[in-house]
Amino acid sequence: MNDCTRRDFLKAAGAGTASQAVRWRNWKALRPAPDGPLELYNLAKDISEGQNVAAEHPDVIARIEAYLKTAHTDSPSWPIKVEKNKVFKSNASI
Repeated sequence: MNDCTRRDFLKAAGAGTASQAVRWRNWKALRPAPDGPLELYNLAKDISEGQNVAAEHPDVIARIEAYLKTAHTDSPSWPIKVEKNKVFKSNASI
């Protein structure tokens, strides 16, 4: 993602869960659960984030996944525990 002039990264944690969101160009990627797949929305065409287009844009998902691996540093001040076999529900709208 070196070619973008701006990217926004958000990581939220609470009640033992974590979610991630990245805004890059017209794209917004959202991971509602720590071990879950990314959802992808084209904000230029779908500002309400009603249609997850991740399957149609694996190249964008790959670039954002690579960025996310570098955008997080574990910290004892912000521990995140992933509970295996727990069902997470997503509300894709923020």
